Amino acid sequence: MIYADYYKTSTDNLPPINVFRRLGTKGAYKAPHILIKEGLSNWEICASYIDKVCSFNSKVIGIHHTDSRLLKGLVCFINSKFSLYYIFLTSASIGIEREEIKPNELYNLPLILELEDFYRLSKLYDKHIVDNLFTKKQNIKLLEQKVDEYIFQKLSSFKQIENNIIQDFILHTIPLLRKNTEVVGLHPTLMNVVEYTESIVDELNDFLESEDLFANATVYDINHFTPLMMIKLSFANKQKEVFYAEELLDDELKKIDQYLWEEKASNIYFRKKLNYKTGDDIYIIRPNQRRFWSQSMALEDASELILEILNKN
Repeated sequence: MIYADYYKTSTDNLPPINVFRRLGTKGAYKAPHILIKEGLSNWEICASYIDKVCSFNSKVIGIHHTDSRLLKGLVCFINSKFSLYYIFLTSASIGIEREEIKPNELYNLPLILELEDFYRLSKLYDKHIVDNLFTKKQNIKLLEQKVDEYIFQKLSSFKQIENNIIQDFILHTIPLLRKNTEVVGLHPTLMNVVEYTESIVDELNDFLESEDLFANATVYDINHFTPLMMIKLSFANKQKEVFYAEELLDDELKKIDQYLWEEKASNIYFRKKLNYKTGDDIYIIRPNQRRFWSQSMALEDASELILEILNKN
């Protein structure tokens, strides 16, 4: 009907249509260019570099530039974990309604990289993106890893804990949005618990800096099949290394777990977190799941403990 009205005839008498009619900037169809899908693909931003002239519909954002190296580097940046984290926090629709990225949201991505950085990412792109169907998927995963390593390395203005917050969000929160329940069952390794412990101790000691008091931690060897994990925080006038205790606490933690479940509705239960204080010691007890023992959770738990200390609880 649109073409019939344009040619002022009926649909039966339409002449052969051999012209391209599309609203928008036609320069975006010229090669080389970047095509960005407005909707997420498996909860990931989907941007591709195209070196051929092509047209696309309104659900695709097109960016044209004569510098192919800049475009390849920009594709790497747009597909990075940092960009996904930023878009998720600033988008008006992701996680609420339809998972869509609007052009103005994409254009507001902070340019934390210099032109030379984009050229370096372009070299990574050329190195790993090859026309080999057997290794293409592996190459893309390796490229994503190298790109994320490079970008997080360039975030010199960020503290390490801030980098950890972004990476923990990607590792633990995004999979839950994908309904990947396997991430819930992942147990923390001893290294995860130690990193969590060191982070929470650092935060507490920053708070206690003027008090001539230091927080020290004890880590326990707890079986993966135990429902809870625990560490102990002690306070003294001297800072010490993390202490590894050999006490077996699995049976006691299983008993405690029975009292942490609370029924909110029919067949809906919540498990409480527990901070238990006795004397000068604080026991932090959490589910034996990796997402509760990340460094970003250490920052959140430290804030809760500091608030309890200020309220003298």
